[in-house]
Amino acid sequence: MRFNKSWLIVLIIWVSSVLIISNLFVQKETNPKRNVVGFTVVNDKHEFAQRLINAFKAEAKANKYEALVATSQNSRISEREQILEFIQLKVDAIFITTLDDVYIGSAIEEAKQAGIPVFAIDRMIRSDAVISSITSNNQVIGEQLASYMKNELIRRTGQAKGRIIEIAGTANVHTTNERHLGFLKGIKNEPGLSIINSASGNYDPVTSERVMQQLIESGIVFDAVYCHNDDIAMGVLEALKKANISGKIVVGIDGNRAILEAVDMKSMDATVVQSAEEMMKVAFSALKLHTKNKKNPDRFYTYSYLYDGSRPIPMLN
Repeated sequence: MRFNKSWLIVLIIWVSSVLIISNLFVQKETNPKRNVVGFTVVNDKHEFAQRLINAFKAEAKANKYEALVATSQNSRISEREQILEFIQLKVDAIFITTLDDVYIGSAIEEAKQAGIPVFAIDRMIRSDAVISSITSNNQVIGEQLASYMKNELIRRTGQAKGRIIEIAGTANVHTTNERHLGFLKGIKNEPGLSIINSASGNYDPVTSERVMQQLIESGIVFDAVYCHNDDIAMGVLEALKKANISGKIVVGIDGNRAILEAVDMKSMDATVVQSAEEMMKVAFSALKLHTKNKKNPDRFYTYSYLYDGSRPIPMLN
């Protein structure tokens, strides 16, 4: 009996097809979809940024995500490019501490169009493309420090009277604006308290030291310095030390280790401690709600407290 070669060809094609299809299913099972979240940070050189990065990685691991971290190093261009790169990688979510929410607006919109949820961390972003902003209540923090400064002046001098220098954060950032407005609200009904000079320290200790040094050299008379974060406070303290100036009230925000030690050593007066861990826990909870198609509020406020060394308070970080 002669064997029909055409049937042999059909048989080979059929077997090959079965093997290819089987291989596809095996590959799908052995190479499941990666669950990835991206986090772009303005500058990773500061302690609070490092705490945010560590908290992000810990929460990503706890929620079974692979964590990708990028740092823009204070570059608006890099920040935008990093968001676009996350979009190309098809991450499951993007977390952002932004330098300029206006400049990255189009990139955030692209993320939304791609179905990637965006969450703002530590700095508010007003955009329909952002699911939620997770921050401390920066206006309340400003009010807290104004109240502390008033009470400390009364304790030292017997009256709520003082000339205050404000070393602010990066200009046009919502966090900076809110901390400024909160402080103004806190001294609004105190005619003896006034901000006599407000300059930007850009949330940076080197810049802040230079700015404070210039103010000291100008001969300005002041009683207190309101620093928008602890990195600024580090620069201010260094400038005061080099100028051999003591007895001035200095307050900051973040709860960096060096500043907490300075408060305990009485070389700094107070700081408001923020929790990077809580910010990230809330952020991943918001992501979980989003994946379940549940509505998130536009903004979450996380816990913070004022530390002046007068009583022990459990550390948040």
